[in-house]
Parts: sequence; C-alpha cells; structure tokens
Amino acid sequence: MLQTTILAVAVFGTTAAAELYGFEDDLDKLFGGPPPPPAPPAFGFNLNHGNWMVLQQAPAKSAVYGTLGVGGTAVKVSMCADNGGAPCNTIDAKINATHQPVGYQDPNGVPFPVTASWKALLPPMPAGGSFTITATCTGCTDVNKTITLTNVTFGDMWYCSGQSNMWLPVQYSFSRNESLAAVQAGKYNNIRGIFAPSATTYQLGNQWMTARQAASDGTTENPTYSLFQMGATCWYFAQKLAESGVTTPIGIADTAIGGQRIEEYMDNSSIGTCSNRSGETSPLSPWDGQLFAKLVIPFVDMTVKGWVWYQGENNMGAVKGSSTHDIGYSCEQRVLVEGWRKIWSDEPGTTDPMAPFGVVTLASSGAEGADNAMGAMRVAQTAGYGVLPNPAMPNTFMAQAYDLDDQWGPAAGPCFSTWQCCSKTGGPIPPPPPGPPPPNTSAPINCHQSDWLVGTDFHTGVDLGTAPGKSPGDCCTQCSSAPLLKKGCKFFTFVNATSTAPSACWFKRSNGGQRHLPNVVSGSIYPPGSPPPPSPPKCTPEYAEKCKLACSAAADTVTKGGIHPRDKKPVGDRLGTAAFNLVYGGKASYTGPTLSGCAVSGTTLSVSFNSSLLRGDHLVLQNYTSGLSFFEVQTEADDFCLEPRGGICPTWAGGTGKPTNASLDGGWVSLDIKLSSDGSMIEADLTPLAGKAPTAVRYAWNCINCCDPQDPNLYVTHPCGPASCPIMGSSIFPANPFLAKIVGGKCSCVPPQVC
Repeated sequence: MLQTTILAVAVFGTTAAAELYGFEDDLDKLFGGPPPPPAPPAFGFNLNHGNWMVLQQAPAKSAVYGTLGVGGTAVKVSMCADNGGAPCNTIDAKINATHQPVGYQDPNGVPFPVTASWKALLPPMPAGGSFTITATCTGCTDVNKTITLTNVTFGDMWYCSGQSNMWLPVQYSFSRNESLAAVQAGKYNNIRGIFAPSATTYQLGNQWMTARQAASDGTTENPTYSLFQMGATCWYFAQKLAESGVTTPIGIADTAIGGQRIEEYMDNSSIGTCSNRSGETSPLSPWDGQLFAKLVIPFVDMTVKGWVWYQGENNMGAVKGSSTHDIGYSCEQRVLVEGWRKIWSDEPGTTDPMAPFGVVTLASSGAEGADNAMGAMRVAQTAGYGVLPNPAMPNTFMAQAYDLDDQWGPAAGPCFSTWQCCSKTGGPIPPPPPGPPPPNTSAPINCHQSDWLVGTDFHTGVDLGTAPGKSPGDCCTQCSSAPLLKKGCKFFTFVNATSTAPSACWFKRSNGGQRHLPNVVSGSIYPPGSPPPPSPPKCTPEYAEKCKLACSAAADTVTKGGIHPRDKKPVGDRLGTAAFNLVYGGKASYTGPTLSGCAVSGTTLSVSFNSSLLRGDHLVLQNYTSGLSFFEVQTEADDFCLEPRGGICPTWAGGTGKPTNASLDGGWVSLDIKLSSDGSMIEADLTPLAGKAPTAVRYAWNCINCCDPQDPNLYVTHPCGPASCPIMGSSIFPANPFLAKIVGGKCSCVPPQVC
C-alpha cells in the first residue's frame, strides 16, 4: 500500500492535480517524511511512445508528449513523411499541458520530482504513411536536446485494460500458435502494439513493434516471442478487426493487472457518484484510483479510437446494484465509461467524447465464490440493461463470456484428479517413491467439531466441486458420501452465507494453502491421528490412453488457474465482430438474441427476442441434454429478486424493500425448450409445473456449464467446447442472459431494462 500510494502521488506531481483527482500529495503526513529525491528526469517522450507506434488518424488530432527536463523553456516538434512527398509539419509544443506532468521512473515506485511536461498536437492525418517525429528542447541541460521517433504511422489506437483476464498473455491461450504462424506468413501486417507484459506498458519505453516484428524475436525451441506477451483478449480483438476487413493500421496497448477492483481504475472526482462500492469502510477507500493514477493517466493524452474493458472478478463479493439509482457496480461501470471519455476528450478535437467502449462480461469461473450473484453481475456490466449499447452506455459493445469458460476445465476431470494420469502441466504424474504399503484405512468418519479450524480456508487444496451446505457438519457429511469419497474427498471448507450468496461447501482432496478468512470453517472427515484415507485409483494403461487429449491440452497450453480460461480467441472474435459492425460500418449483428417479451398461453411459455438487434441473424437452438436448458421459471411471485440483500429484496432489484420470509431468488424450476414453428421464439412446456402459473423466467443466469456434467468422458476424451449453450444467434453471439417477472401472463423486466 505504501509503494502504490507513492506512485499515485508521483503521477500527478502537483497539488492542483492531486486535488483534481482526489489524491493526497502530503508525503510528510502520509509517510512521516518524503523519500530521497531521485535524479531529475531527462528531456524525452513519454514512456508509452516508441518507434513504430500508431497515432490516431483523422478526423482527430493526435498528440505526442513527454517530460521537459531541467532548464527547458520550449519544445518544437517536427513531423516529416519518410517518402519526402510533402513538407514537414512544425508545431510549437505547449508546456505543462498534459494530465500527467511526470510519470514513473522505475517499477520500484520511485517518483520523479515535480517537473514540467510538454505536449504537441499534430494536424489530423489520413491513415497510413511512415513518419519521423523530432522534438527539440530549448534551454534543456540534457545531453540529448533532440529526440526522435521513427516509422510512426496513423490509424486507429485502442486502449485495453482491466484485471487478470485482460492481462492473460497470448502465450496462455489455446490459439497462440495459429496466430503466430499467421503473422509469420504475412497476415495482420496492419497491427502494431506495445508488446510487453500489460502492467508494464507505461514504464518500459520504446516497446512498440509491428506484429511481424513481435513474431520474429523467438524460436520454436525458445518461444520468447514478444507477441506472446500481449494480453490475449486485446490481441485477438485487433486480429478479428483485421480479419473483418479493417485495413488501416491498428494500434493496441494493454495495461491490465490482476486482482483489482473497478474502483481502482476510476478517478476520485467521479467515483463518489456511486454508493455501496466494493471494499469500502469509509466514503473513499485509500486504494481507490490507484490504478487510474498508475496505468490510465499516462495514456489519457494519447488520442484513441476507443477502449476495451475486461474486469469484475474482484467485485463479485460486493453490491451489483442499479445504475439508475447510482448503486454498486452497475453505477460504477457507467461512471467509469463516462469518466474515461471525459478525461480523454478534455482537449477538443482529440479523442471523440463518445468514443466506442467495449466490455467483456464474466465467465462463470470468475465468480470468486459468489456463484449466485453472477447473473446480477453480468447485468451490472451493462448498467442494468442486459445489452450494449443502451441509453446509459451509448456507443458501447460487448462480448458475453458466460459460455467461454476453459474448454478443458482447466485441468478438470478424472485425468487430473481421480486417475492422476497427467498433471496440470500435461506430463504424467511421477510414480510415488518405493515404500511400505499404505496402512489399513478403515478409520471412522469424523463429523464432529473437535478438530475443525474456524476462520481457516484450505485455499489451494485440490477442489472437487462445491454444493449448497447448511453447516460444517453438513459439509463433512457430504464429503464422506460415497460419490465424493470415490473422488478422493478428504477435506472440506464451509463458507457461511453473505448478503450476496448463500452458504456453501467446498470439497477438497488436500488441505493446502491454509489462509485466514472470516465466515469459514474447514476440517477433515477423518479424526486426528487416523491413518490416511485410501488413495484414488492409479492411472492404468486404459486410463492413460483415454486421457491423451486432456494431458496434451494441458501440456501444450499451461493454465494460470481456473479463473483464467485459455479460450481467449472466441472472446476477441466476439469483441472484434461487435466493434466492426457497430463502429466500422459493418451491417451484421453486434449482439446476441436479446429478450423483448414473453407470453403465457395455456401450457406454453413463449419468449420473444428483439428482431432489430438481430440484424438479419436468426434464432438458433443448439442441442442440449434434457434438464440442462438453463431456462428456468419461478411459481411464487414473492421469491423474485434480481439481487437479494440480507433477507430483503431492494426495490431497485424488483422487490418491496422490506424484510421477508420468502425464498428470495429461490424456487427456480428448469424447463426444456424448443424453437417455435416459425423459428422466431423459444417455447417452454409448462406441464411440469402441475398447474401452477409461472411468475418469473430467466435464462443463463448464474454460474453455468453448458456441457453435461454427468458425461463420463467430459474433460477426458473431449472438452466442453466454447459456445455450447442452447440459445444462440446464427452468427457468433449467444443469447444475452435475462431475468424477468411474469405479470398477467407477460414479461416485466426490472428497470432500467425494458421488456
């Protein structure tokens, strides 16, 4: 915390900037004394500049900027076409005109001293070309009074950010080698980027490359390609734009960093708009705005075409809320978009004040234990409308990722657990060293409190799944049941109910990574001192043969944990397709089937979708296992709630706002579905309700797995492929998840959504 706060102060460098963005710059007050002053910064370009960079094309004016250096009084910038076909442009830079007067000196957080900056606005330039940009300082005492950028071109510049799923580099994605080969064969020559680990793009300097260059600095034996360092979602987004027909240069920069909340990417002048923010114990958390200072501010003077945002996992435990009531994440998503647009467009004629903004919704693996809050989160990521764009977030687009979890689990199934045929890195698990035979393990099950650990979570124990649970004893009993014992269940963690999620049991084969957490209890199903339980079945030759594909997938593409699906190309494909059709003039769809209404007639519930948003797509119902349609209804009106809050359903979540004994968000019944005869609607047979009338309907709401979990060969001989959920559009977009009351036989959505 100490280091990060120093960084935030260093970014702004002046009291005025600190006041504007809400940061305290009194180091004596914060830390008991200022750090030793580092050497003054040299005259130079901002560290996010570099040779081969892309500057935003006309009609916008792009900018180059940097630090002035000691003694500097003026900077003159010239831009000359490398082909010499036109006169050079010469611009007098403005002094102290950037939002970021100083920047960062090194990754250890040592700040520059307060100093001056310079910024030059270039004339609007058409796409393409190759230019040399030279800046010359008057009065600077630096050795280098003239600095140069070479091979600069103009095109569309996209800024990507978020947390770890936007950070996840190309090297951890299944499609990396196909992209590498395509670039090496001459494709995607119009893509350039800062090909460096995403959290360092603001500080390394001169890391711009063409895609071809980024695919040429490694070997098959030592694949240290810079291409593999770029955030995978950001890269595949640009790749899809190029595949869709964007021929002008495309620039990308990714500043994502893992484990962060949305509040840290927001400026403190606007964050107070939203109540019920995550991680707050006071009106303003000391962490709020830290990454806005560190990762966003260095880029806000760079004119951009738009932004792509992939974040939310670290806000899963907080209120999802309502944008129209300025509550929770739903408000914060809207305010972040508004705030970024405002600061990037402060300089008239640069970034468009309504520049396009892309959002990725969360995969189910990103629930962080709040499984029953995932539906509310995905709606919150659209400011409550369930689709982008919408009135609260105009000129936005999105990629749904609820059906894009890791296709191999990751490293799930018996090949990695029960049979132990391969490890998460793909190789066979080494046999145990020779030793005495295991002892007889007929110890009695221990479902008593004597050795349970209150406030302890077995964080890295090998997970065997989760289930609803009423108490630690209930978890112990379930772990000791025959099905879980067969899988090797030995330990459990009980998680008490919170305002956003019911109590639950986590079942584990080991008790590793013990950490302190409130509201949890962990234990073993065996008494203290008892012999270890029997080992799971070993990998037989038959199992080894069946597991070849699963092991090969793990060996080929290392997993960075279950929260990070390796199927990032489908995410980029959806983002790029949506952007092409919404931003670049494409005529096809930019979103999936979106609820427009429903009607009950006899024993049939018919759900209709917005035909104008389909843009020529038609409704598709893919094959699914009966009982796994993820289409559900309630039959008790009092149970309806978009987001229960401690025994109350707030009015903004579709409730009364009063305490209730109802089973809020409970009582859902799964129904099988079919296409209507004309293919325009989804129909459900209500006969299983035994005469009860449906009072609410939802689809693809909380955490879902679109494949059959009872399939014995799932994650063994075949993966759970992307886009496997039932309701799709005929292009690449799945249906947007939906939730609505049924009143008088018709759908009624929770505002601001309309249906």
